[in-house]
Amino acid sequence: MKKTSGLRIDPQLSISLSLFAVLGVVIAFFNKAVGTEWGSFVLVLNNTFMNIFVFGIVLVWLDKKQRRRRLTKTYLEQLEDFRFWRSEEGVWRKVGIMRRLKEFEEPLPSLKGMELEHAILEDFDLRGQILDHANLCKAFLWKAKLTRTSLERAVLERTYLEQAHMEGANLTKVYAGMADFREANISQAKLVCANLELALFIQTEARQSDFEGANLAGAQFDGADLSGSLFHRANLMGADFNGAIIADCDFRGAELSGAKNLTIDQLKGALIDESTHLPDTMTTYRDTLLESLAKRDLAPVASNFQGQVPAYRAKPDMEDFARCRGRLDMY
Repeated sequence: MKKTSGLRIDPQLSISLSLFAVLGVVIAFFNKAVGTEWGSFVLVLNNTFMNIFVFGIVLVWLDKKQRRRRLTKTYLEQLEDFRFWRSEEGVWRKVGIMRRLKEFEEPLPSLKGMELEHAILEDFDLRGQILDHANLCKAFLWKAKLTRTSLERAVLERTYLEQAHMEGANLTKVYAGMADFREANISQAKLVCANLELALFIQTEARQSDFEGANLAGAQFDGADLSGSLFHRANLMGADFNGAIIADCDFRGAELSGAKNLTIDQLKGALIDESTHLPDTMTTYRDTLLESLAKRDLAPVASNFQGQVPAYRAKPDMEDFARCRGRLDMY
C-alpha cells in the first residue's frame, strides 16, 4: 500500500480552526454593525480571541505529542515483553506493534532473538535492522526491504523471500534450508558459513556476494547472476547452474561434484584450483582450465579467515532454540 502524501490535520485542531473561522465571521459582522464607536472594544475582543486560539493550538499539539510518546513507549515495552513469545498470537501481536511503530514513523528497536515464525511481513521495511538470532522460520517476506540488515545466526528455514531487497545484508551463519530467494537481490551480501541447502536462487541477483564456507548442496541457481561472488570452500554438491552467470566467481577449494548444468563455457570465466572438485563429466577439461588460469596473475583468495574455514551452520534443534537462545553460539 502506497503511503499517501499530504498534510494531516488533527481532528481537534480542525474543530478549533472551524470555530475560529465562525468567530471571525461574527466579529467582522459585528465590526460592520457597530461602526467606529465600538472599534476599540472590537480590537480588544479580536486580540482576546486570537490569544485563546493560539493557546488552544499549543495545548492540542502538546497533548497529542505527549499521548503519542506514551503510546510509543507502551508499544516498545510490549515488543520487548513479547520478544520470545513463540505462539501464533504472540507473533501476530509483535507484527502489529511493528506496523504501528512504522505508522508513527518511529524507528524499530533491536529485533535480536525475536520469535517471528510464520510472520507476515510482506513489503515490510526492515532496512538496517538487527535481527541476529531471530526465528523467521516460514515467514512471508515477499518484497521485504532488508538492505544492510543483520541476520547473523538467524533461522530462515523455508522462509519466503521472493523479490526481497537484501543488498549488503549480513547472513553469516544463518540456517536457511529450502529458503526461497527467487528474483531477490542479495548482491554484496555476506553469507559466510551459512546453511543454504536446497535453497532457491532462481533469477536471483547475487553479484559480489560472499558464500565462503557455505553449504549450498542441492541449491538451484537457474538464471541467477553470481558475477564476482566468492565460493571458497563452499559445498555446492548437486547444485543446479542452468543458465547461471558465474563470471569471475571464485570456486577455489569449492565442492562442485555432482553439480548440474555446469558447462565448460561457464567455468572458463570463473576461478578454480587443484583443490576444486569438479563434476565427473568435466574432469577431462580440468587440466585445460588450470593451464589457462596459470597464465593469469591471480590474487590470493580473499578469505574471511586466516586459517581453516570453519564448518557451516548446522540445523538447529528448535526445542533447544526456544529454551535457551545462548545455545545458538555453539552452532
